[in-house]
Amino acid sequence: HAIELLESRRTDRPLCMTLSFEGPHPPLVVPAAYHDLYDPEAIEIPGNWGPQAGEPSFMGTSYYRRQFEEMGTDFDAWRKSIAVYWGYATYIDHLLGKFLDRCDEVGLLDDTMVIMVSDHGEMLGQHGLNQKMSPYEENLRVPCVIRWPGIVKTGTRCDTNVSLVDIAPTVLAAAGVSGPTLEGRNLLDIAAAPSGQAPRDIFSQWNMTPWEQTWHGVEPWRLIVRHPWKYTLHENGEVEMFQLEEDPIEVHNRAGNPELADVESTLKEALLQWCQRTGDAFSQRHAARARP
Repeated sequence: HAIELLESRRTDRPLCMTLSFEGPHPPLVVPAAYHDLYDPEAIEIPGNWGPQAGEPSFMGTSYYRRQFEEMGTDFDAWRKSIAVYWGYATYIDHLLGKFLDRCDEVGLLDDTMVIMVSDHGEMLGQHGLNQKMSPYEENLRVPCVIRWPGIVKTGTRCDTNVSLVDIAPTVLAAAGVSGPTLEGRNLLDIAAAPSGQAPRDIFSQWNMTPWEQTWHGVEPWRLIVRHPWKYTLHENGEVEMFQLEEDPIEVHNRAGNPELADVESTLKEALLQWCQRTGDAFSQRHAARARP
């Protein structure tokens, strides 16, 4: 359908198109070649497989923990699902490639900016959870690829933390539009000078209605990444804090460590200030829930 729209476009004006793929998403139904692309027996068990010490109390009874337990706590029960998930991701890459090939055939690719991002990852048994909704890296770290010949140098890699809120200001800047003041940054500025970027805080959030909390069994949360630290505050007051350089798979919750009290306090203050600055009522709800 996207290719049909591409070919029926008006050629006398600029083009802006959003091409949104449903997958990789359950149900994991893909063509046989991708279903069988990866060998399940070759997949190594992750270092954070299953429930982890120091996790929030509600994780143990959450809907996503029950999914993990019903699927099977033994890694072998998950191998094929993980392999098919990988195959699904590769299938999406293939479809995007077909679209870009057609862009090239109609003469668009050399002067068109292409941004490829994903909305979330997938837990697939890590931390003893399935699906999304959690504040862990498997769920939060997603691809972000920008292609724009003559503007973004091919092969440029950037280690600066970026966020999905950066996409809107990037697109507006590329279109030469002076938009409102936005929370994000223009990623083209970062791509032009990927090294030497000033450290930057990144925030993330998850919201649920009280009814959803009842059957999901999880808490809304807010988090800040101030490299190398990641601090997550759940609405019920439980805290997770990880040193991502030393502990990238997040198995050592450092929250409550007296030696890190200053770090924890600073991160919490910065997170709640962000909530207040953006008009997020989470800080008030957290205070009400956490009050003795």
